[in-house]
Amino acid sequence: MSRKISPERWRRIFEYDWGMRKPNYGYVAEVDQRIVGYVGAIHSDRIVDGNRLGITNMCAWYLEKDHRGNGAGLRLMAEATSDPERHFTSMTSTSNPRTMGVLRAAGFESLDDFRWDWQRNAQSTDNIEAISEIEEILSRSTEQEQDILQDLLPFGVVPIVFRKGDFETLIVFASTVKGDDQPWLDVLYTRDARSGFLAEFGQQIANILLPSNDAVLSADRRFCGKAPASGTQITLPAPRFVKSPSLSGSAVDHLYTELQLLSLKLD
Repeated sequence: MSRKISPERWRRIFEYDWGMRKPNYGYVAEVDQRIVGYVGAIHSDRIVDGNRLGITNMCAWYLEKDHRGNGAGLRLMAEATSDPERHFTSMTSTSNPRTMGVLRAAGFESLDDFRWDWQRNAQSTDNIEAISEIEEILSRSTEQEQDILQDLLPFGVVPIVFRKGDFETLIVFASTVKGDDQPWLDVLYTRDARSGFLAEFGQQIANILLPSNDAVLSADRRFCGKAPASGTQITLPAPRFVKSPSLSGSAVDHLYTELQLLSLKLD
C-alpha cells in the first residue's frame, strides 16, 4: 500500500457514507493468525437500465512480499469478489503482468484497453454550450444524477452539461495535474455514450474546457460510443477490469471509486 497516501486519506475508504448499507470494508488475508494482506471494497447502489445494482470497486490491494506468488493473492481476490449478486470493478490496476493475470484468474475481464486524448486546437466551438453552474446542472439532471452529484461533489468531481441544438448531455470529469504540472480532465461518467457525442465533439469540448495548450482531455474508449474523428488513441498501461454477469461498456463508469475517496489519478 502506498506510503504516499496519508492515513487520513486511507480512512476515507472506511468512513464514506452514501446512504446505503455497506456489505463489508474489504477482506484480509491471514497466516498463523497474522494479517498479511488486504483488499479494499468501495460499495455503491446504482440504477442501470432501470435496475438497482450493487457495484463494488476493488481497491488498495496489498500482500506482503513473502506471501506473493503462492496463490494467496488469487484466493484473497476470488473470495472478495465471490458474491454472485454484486458487480465488481478494478480501475487502477498495476501494469504488472502477474497482477493482471491474477485478476483474470479471479474472473475479471478487460473492459477497456485504450483511451482517447485531445488537446486544444483552433477548431470553432460556436455550436456547443457548456453549463457549469451547479444549481442549473442539478435542475437539468435526472434524479439518479442528482444523487450522484450530491454524493460526489464534496470529493471534487466536475460536472458539465453540454448543449448542441436540441441535444443535451451531462459529463462528469476529474480535474487533476499529472507529470510536470500538466492539467488533465478525465471523463468519469457520461449520460449518453451511445450517442457518440464525445466522439463527435471531443475536440470542441477540449477547446472549451482546457486551460492551456499542454492540457489534456481524456476519455476511455467506452465513453466515446465510436471512434472519434480527431484525438489520439493511447494504449492504457493496464486495462480497466470488470467482473459482472451483465455490466459492460459505458454502464461501468469511474464514479463511487477509489479515484474519489483516495484522490487518485487515472493512467
